[in-house]
Amino acid sequence: MTDGMPADVRATLAQLFEEARVAAKSGETALAASVLESAETVVETKLPAGQRRERLRFGCRQAREALPAGELAAAYVSAMERRLPCG
Repeated sequence: MTDGMPADVRATLAQLFEEARVAAKSGETALAASVLESAETVVETKLPAGQRRERLRFGCRQAREALPAGELAAAYVSAMERRLPCG
């Protein structure tokens, strides 16, 4: 467990955020939205209640709402990536 987050959850979120960021930047709006929805589900079901979970949920929603402005959505995703614990 890294900083209160199970390693498998961290790895899953890192993968989903990277995929969403790349899709948003390349204009694949539908794919980015779908991946962000999956990430939000992981956040809601796998993270304990608290500030990190709320911030990541908020970030997923904001990134989806920012689509199709790919660069803005990608910036939201990058911010969420930085919120993941190292490891």
